[in-house]
Amino acid sequence: MRDVIFDALESGYRHFDTAHAYRTESALGEALQDAIIYNKVSRSELYITTKLPTYHMRKDNVVSSLRESLKNLRIDYIDLYLVHVPASIKVESEYIPYPSCSTDDYDYPDIIDTWREMEKLVDAGLARAIGLSNFNASQVERIDNNARIKPVVNQIECHAYLQQNKLVDVCKRRNISVTAYAPLGSPGLQIRNNGRYWDLFEEPVILKIAKCHQRTPAQICLRHLLQRGLILIPKTENTDRMRLNLEIKNFSLTKQEMEKLSKLDSNKRIFSFNGMKDHPEYPFKDPY
Repeated sequence: MRDVIFDALESGYRHFDTAHAYRTESALGEALQDAIIYNKVSRSELYITTKLPTYHMRKDNVVSSLRESLKNLRIDYIDLYLVHVPASIKVESEYIPYPSCSTDDYDYPDIIDTWREMEKLVDAGLARAIGLSNFNASQVERIDNNARIKPVVNQIECHAYLQQNKLVDVCKRRNISVTAYAPLGSPGLQIRNNGRYWDLFEEPVILKIAKCHQRTPAQICLRHLLQRGLILIPKTENTDRMRLNLEIKNFSLTKQEMEKLSKLDSNKRIFSFNGMKDHPEYPFKDPY
């Protein structure tokens, strides 16, 4: 990972998104520490996001979980700390992949109690800002209505086939930014799953617009989301793609092109957390 992080820094990236559940915090922390030592970047220039895992949502576990993440990342504060998923599982179920969870693994802490502990992290200077991830509209409203420190962001799956307009509108009305994960439809997952998912890069509308602008399909997908006012976290280990992703700032889509792309919305979700579908806080029971 060290070379990938160094390439990203050289390309101009400063925001790095990780999570306790990804098992990448330690490798990222080591790489960023080396980058700081070699004067490639300073800590104040970096914006690091990590997430409270679904197996650490009981209020007695929140502070210790962030401290573990900070130790992994080799930093003394996090810029943004998110509640990864509103549904919770037991601590002892930590290593069970989300799709494989069963009702025996479920835990039931009150997410308002979890949020109160998140607020204490800001009070203690351990987190500069706190937010949500994979929360539906009613869950966002419940947290926001009860918050002393408001969530600054809701990180959600969002791409041309899952545009989440109603959820985005709810967040924006409450001054909560929206970060789009899987903004390209996770083509890497498609490869690993033998084409199980839908390929945005083969979508005729996207290909036609890309040809018109002399851009890649990925750039069109990202620019579409950017013009909707979303924050983007595309995943890549390829230096050329890192550069191309940044170049989306250098062109704009027309109103007509945006309208054509908006018509691709078909509620196709890749990350459905099916192992949690019977949990009372499962976020995707609601339409948005």
